[in-house]
Amino acid sequence: MSKTRYVYSLLKPPFYAVVVQPGITGTMGGLKVDAQARVLDDDGAVVEGLYAAGVDVGDVNNHHYGGMLSTGPVFGICAADHATHHPLA
Repeated sequence: MSKTRYVYSLLKPPFYAVVVQPGITGTMGGLKVDAQARVLDDDGAVVEGLYAAGVDVGDVNNHHYGGMLSTGPVFGICAADHATHHPLA
């Protein structure tokens, strides 16, 4: 099986970039996401093609400790599943 099986070229702008700073295990803030790990803007609309997982996901640990490291595999799998079944044209 090819390692590039699910690789898609970025063909259609707009493109986005985010400066990130690695942390130890977690933060107490982050990006709003839906159940498919798609990033939401301030109005709650999906930012197409942008996903977040791990400590970049907000509102999971903002009220109670939810196991910060667990948001990586949970939202990572959700993002990968959605991205591979709904590739951008």
